[in-house]
Amino acid sequence: MVAEGLIGSYVDDLVERGQARTAGVERAFRAVPRHWFVERFWVRGREYACEVEGNDWSAEALELVYSDEALITRRDDDRSPTSSASQPSVVAMMLEALDLAPGMRVLEIGAGTGYNAALMAEMVGDASLVTTIDIDPDVVAQTRRLLARAGYGGVRVVEGDGALGDRESGPFDRIVATVGCSDVSWAWVDQLRPDGLLLLPLDYGGSHPLVKLRVVEPGRLAGCIEGWTGFMRIQGDMAEAAPWPSRFPDFGGRPPDEVRPLFPALGRVLAKEPADVDRRTEWWRVPSAWYDFYFCLSLIDRRAYRGPEGLGLVDADGASAVMVRPDGVCVWGRSALPTRLEAACARWEGLGMPELGSWGMEFAPRAAAVPDFEESEGVFVVERGRSIQKVRGERAEE
Repeated sequence: MVAEGLIGSYVDDLVERGQARTAGVERAFRAVPRHWFVERFWVRGREYACEVEGNDWSAEALELVYSDEALITRRDDDRSPTSSASQPSVVAMMLEALDLAPGMRVLEIGAGTGYNAALMAEMVGDASLVTTIDIDPDVVAQTRRLLARAGYGGVRVVEGDGALGDRESGPFDRIVATVGCSDVSWAWVDQLRPDGLLLLPLDYGGSHPLVKLRVVEPGRLAGCIEGWTGFMRIQGDMAEAAPWPSRFPDFGGRPPDEVRPLFPALGRVLAKEPADVDRRTEWWRVPSAWYDFYFCLSLIDRRAYRGPEGLGLVDADGASAVMVRPDGVCVWGRSALPTRLEAACARWEGLGMPELGSWGMEFAPRAAAVPDFEESEGVFVVERGRSIQKVRGERAEE
């Protein structure tokens, strides 16, 4: 069968690129055909409709399914994505970070297509140990059907607000969110076993670094960043805004008022990037050293914004913005934002241009007394809706 050959080369590629590193992750990817969990999807605006049990799979559709592509699987009336099958390299990174073992009990926030739940079921050895929860009843119905058809009907699929977790199935050894989170839900922390692990894509200025956390004492989490991800935002009780702007100002489509030369530090970063990085299309989505700067910027200034317009700062009143792009620093309006952005870049450079994985972090509930959560040159404090967070420029002990 054509799909069998594609599965083999698809997994071989994940292994060769170092994304599926351990035997358990590799075995799971080889055991679970991805196309069993896709019925209709969109890639770059084009729709593909397929039936697992039918013969209407085109070669192009199968090749997309068995490529490193995120597949949009649901859209709303405005054609905006609402659900997807995540990029396989990101799925592999998250499975490696979870460090799953047979017999572990797992909770997934965001059911998606069920593919990730099936992979985790393979790794823990018993589908009944995996619970996946989603707020969208249509997603829940489809996920149940696809998991059952693929032989993973034992997975518990719950309709509900993922922010609340699922006490009925807990406590859990691992809790993983496959949606972009504005904060940590302390309900998840309460449902973790004492030696458990929480993995979530956490919002920093519109980006979702993958944060790996453990309970170090009651009411306190500590951990590190595993890598970059990009997910659709969580719905329900945790759909509250993170403390950064979520959209670019409306300048009526006009071009920047001024384009300045790149800051020298960012110019040097750009020069070191691989030649195969395609900056002509959606460069702002491509994980790179630019994001090392942007993560630090999001800690320095709550006006940090990332989008197709660039990486930079926007004023709350929407009258001005300054964005870094590969071709320069683009300025709209008259304000102190360009000076602020340049100063933030200089501060990042002064800290040694820390990479994403070099930051350690701690979390406590917003109402907790945390006298050691104080800012200094290399330490930043972020206040979210439910948590207060300290981020420091050295990797925390796991």
